[in-house]
Amino acid sequence: MPKIKTKIKLSAKDIFDKHVAKNIVGKNSKETIEIFCSLNYNDFYSWAQKYKLEERQISSLVGFKDEFFVEILIKQIIAESKLSDRFYCKKVTANNKSGLSARAIKLKGED
Repeated sequence: MPKIKTKIKLSAKDIFDKHVAKNIVGKNSKETIEIFCSLNYNDFYSWAQKYKLEERQISSLVGFKDEFFVEILIKQIIAESKLSDRFYCKKVTANNKSGLSARAIKLKGED
């Protein structure tokens, strides 16, 4: 019997890590900021079409950009300031919980 090949579905995170991330990092923090300022949502939609992502995956792809930008920028600034022996950036996440409650803006613990 011939084996049936199942197509592996790529996640938005896979697409971002493999194809997007390397194209949006500059040589230094100033260049990275300039690259991010020149990005627009059409870039992400074209990547989404190219890799046949679904609607929710497109939102995730755009969301990864923001977290990635903050993390890369912090790491570059630490390196440029020669403070790597005192500071580090391990992981940046948009929120510590998910769902609708994560999208609320809070000031001193109140909505």
